[in-house]
Amino acid sequence: MEPFDEQSETMISQMPDDVRGIMSLIGGRLNEYYGELQSYGVTRIIAQWLFISIATYVVRTISRYRGTVEQRSAQILRDLRRDAAILFNAMYEYGIPAETVNEIILGVIRIILRNLRPEPAPG
Repeated sequence: MEPFDEQSETMISQMPDDVRGIMSLIGGRLNEYYGELQSYGVTRIIAQWLFISIATYVVRTISRYRGTVEQRSAQILRDLRRDAAILFNAMYEYGIPAETVNEIILGVIRIILRNLRPEPAPG
């Protein structure tokens, strides 16, 4: 990830540790999505807010979902659309087509799921 400006540093310092950890881990993998969003005029700070919001949602709700990464990603995308419509609406306001919004958010969810440590099995 690019160096953070003062606003970014403040936003990151206010994140819960688990979300900060996943964002630190996946930050470099999001560069393609930062670039795509910036091509629609989305500022880096808004893109960071979107990604942090998605990461927070995934980290907080992951225990609800079962299945493969693809299955869980689709389930999370569906629920995120219902529970956090503002994320989608913010992207639509920049003129980003719905299909592209879904692809970006689904891609971010997949990256997060592939990088979360599995919970220990009961026993």
